[in-house]
Amino acid sequence: AVTPRSGVTGGRTPVFITGFGFVNSTSLACRFGKEVVQSLYITPFAVLCIAPEQPTSSGTVFLEVSNNGRDWTSQRTLFHFAPCPAGYYCPDGEPMPCPRGAFCTGGSGAATNFTLCPAGTFQPRTTQMSCLPSPIGFISPDIGTSTPSPCPRGAVCDVTGLAAAGKVCPPGHFCLSGTRTANFTDFGTPERPLPCPFGMYCGPGVTTNRTIANNFTTPQTCFAGFMCEPGSVSPQGSGPCPSGHYCPPGQLIPCPSRTYCPGVANTEPKPCVPGLYQQEYGQSTCKKCPLGTICPGFARELPELCPPGFVCDE
Repeated sequence: AVTPRSGVTGGRTPVFITGFGFVNSTSLACRFGKEVVQSLYITPFAVLCIAPEQPTSSGTVFLEVSNNGRDWTSQRTLFHFAPCPAGYYCPDGEPMPCPRGAFCTGGSGAATNFTLCPAGTFQPRTTQMSCLPSPIGFISPDIGTSTPSPCPRGAVCDVTGLAAAGKVCPPGHFCLSGTRTANFTDFGTPERPLPCPFGMYCGPGVTTNRTIANNFTTPQTCFAGFMCEPGSVSPQGSGPCPSGHYCPPGQLIPCPSRTYCPGVANTEPKPCVPGLYQQEYGQSTCKKCPLGTICPGFARELPELCPPGFVCDE
């Protein structure tokens, strides 16, 4: 009996032959078609032969055994040679499943080992003939990758087959892990660049919406006296703080009552001077006290009636 009855064309398949009368000698041999190989004696009833490389493609040959290298068994057994199957590699003549992160084309040439997936590709399954390109929003930075990694923070991965991030996050925005488009107006894609928070500005490649001073991979606070709307790209934001408001760094605050904010680019409110008052918020001027009233002191909210014994006509 012969086990197995087939092997790969690249050779090295161990074949066990059982019978009787085998002799432990240096002339003990097997013949696969025309190819003769030395046999390994195990017992008088069993020998081991290593199938040779088949010079032609797949096919069937006679398998014979000889104790002296000249006289061969009359009962010849058929032995079939076939290429290493696709999705497998055959290091010792035995098909082995191609592992994850690799591909195996089979055949008789380079079928003795698997090939690792190149960078930019991956393969999560065994017994595969090819690797897959890393999908949009992912990268495969290493050879032999079985699972792609999400696109790193601060970057955009908007094409397939990337080994590294293809683009930096656009200015005025921050990009979380897995960002798959540079189009921040693509509201149908959740994994898009997100606008820099109010009061902040973002250069290219920002990774988060939380600020760390002087770390430009995070949002930075706008200049005092300027207003930064969401999506600002510079410390001047969308321009000077509007009239009636003041802008500490990163803030937009209406001027409170008793004060006024003239012109633009105010960094703090100014108190109403004596003779003026202001009871409203967000004003650029103070009001003059009407006839019959007085407004003594700074930062008055409302005027007072003219005191008895005095005339208030100015």
